[in-house]
Amino acid sequence: DSTLAGQIRAFGVTRRVTLFPVFLAAWALLLSRYSNRGDLMVGVPVSGRNAPELEKVIGYFVSMLPLRLDVQPGATFEDLVRDCWARFLKCSASALPFDAILDAVRPERNRSYSPLFQVALNYLREGGEDLRLEGTTTRKIPFHKGTSSFDLTLTVLDRPPNLRFTIEYNAALFDSRTIGQMGEHFLRILREAAVPETVNLGAITMLSAEDRYTALFGRNATEAP
Repeated sequence: DSTLAGQIRAFGVTRRVTLFPVFLAAWALLLSRYSNRGDLMVGVPVSGRNAPELEKVIGYFVSMLPLRLDVQPGATFEDLVRDCWARFLKCSASALPFDAILDAVRPERNRSYSPLFQVALNYLREGGEDLRLEGTTTRKIPFHKGTSSFDLTLTVLDRPPNLRFTIEYNAALFDSRTIGQMGEHFLRILREAAVPETVNLGAITMLSAEDRYTALFGRNATEAP
C-alpha cells in the first residue's frame, strides 16, 4: 500500500524519528491489545559492533537485544514512539551478547519457547541498487529456513518508497487465519496512529466497521427462532 507507506514516512519526518521506533510502537500496541498487558518484552536484533575495533572485522556479530516496553493506555502514540526509541538507545548503548545476558539473568529454561522474550521485531532497510561485483552477476534469492525462531516475528523490509511486512509464526500456536487477522490489525493501527494529529492510544481501534458490528451484534445474537 503506497499510500500507507507515504503516510508512515511523513509521520517520521514530522516527528523527527526514524521508522524503526514507529513500527516498534505499533507492534507493541498490537501485542498489548492481544495480550491485555502493558508490560511487554520484545527482542530486536542489533549489530553487535559497539566497539570501534570491531567495525572492520569480518564476521557475524548480530545478537538479539531484549527490550522491556511499557504501553500506557493514557499515552499518545507519539509518546509511545519516543519511549520505545529512548529504551532502545539506552539498552543498545551497552548491549551485551544475548548469551551473556542469559548467563547473568539465568532465567528458567524451557525447550518449548525462547527465554526472556518470545516475540521479535526485525527492521531491515535496503538501498535502491543490488550488489555489483566486477565480472560477476548477482541476484537476491528469497530464503526461509522452514522454522520459526520465536513465537512471533514481525519483519519490516524498508525498500524506498515501498514497505513490506511479514509475520513469521510458530505453527503449533497460531494458524494462518489468525496471523492474517493480526496483520490486518497491525496495518489498521498504523493507519490510525501515523497521522499529523496527536492520537491517544485508547482512541486507536484495530477493528473495521464490519468487525465491530460482528463483535457487537453478530456474536451476541441470542434470540431463539
